Amino acid sequence: MGLDPDTEVKLTEIPPQQLIFKLQAGNISGYCVGEPWIQDAVLKKAGFVASASRDIWRGHPGKVLATMQAWIEDNPTTARALVAALIEACQYCDRAENRAEIAQILSQSQYLNITPDAIAPALSGKYPYSQLDENNNLVSIPDFEIFHFQETDYLKKPDTANYPWRSHAVWLLTQMIRWNQIEQKEYPKDADEILNKIYPVEIYEEVAKALKIELPKDKMKKEAATAFIDKREFDPSQPIAYLNQFELRASKAQLFALR
Repeated sequence: MGLDPDTEVKLTEIPPQQLIFKLQAGNISGYCVGEPWIQDAVLKKAGFVASASRDIWRGHPGKVLATMQAWIEDNPTTARALVAALIEACQYCDRAENRAEIAQILSQSQYLNITPDAIAPALSGKYPYSQLDENNNLVSIPDFEIFHFQETDYLKKPDTANYPWRSHAVWLLTQMIRWNQIEQKEYPKDADEILNKIYPVEIYEEVAKALKIELPKDKMKKEAATAFIDKREFDPSQPIAYLNQFELRASKAQLFALR
């Protein structure tokens, strides 16, 4: 939106549970966080939603399951059982009839310790952006949370939301280079090798086949321009061309090349 985050925004890390208090006290102007901490501010009329993450990137990746490679090698059966349990849990969470129960479970003190009313909007798809005025700010967003699969204009079978898309890894790498968040200043020649280690798909595919889940035909997929708030298409086979589109970046004069 025209802001340079390196020079025009001060970013600080705050535990999610404390964000509402910092906002109410005026210590911060706003925050970026996952649900239900966004709706916590809306319910308490402490703030409003400027943009939900799916307004910025429809179908974006969310939480990850990550382990050390050595743990997988030492515990191959447990690793596969863990992935299987997660996939089945995601399928359960996608069923509309289960979501009220999920909100009740997550609200408990040993989990999120927050009212179910703050959890429900993201799960139900009936999402209020604000309660600060009398306008109807309730928006229907049925794809606000997709755990495994829901057919949309950007997600079609056999593609699933929780597949470890290599193309997502490519996009994240381009942004980390763009903002000098890693030592790499140019897109690396061995990017495929790096991303293969970070986004291993073999265990997911092995487990998915055992669960009779059809797999995507490709590990990489294009993201349409309509998926992004800046209306830029992302082709994971052309990461350098994608990087060079951005005038706003940490090194504005730099054109990226293959290193």
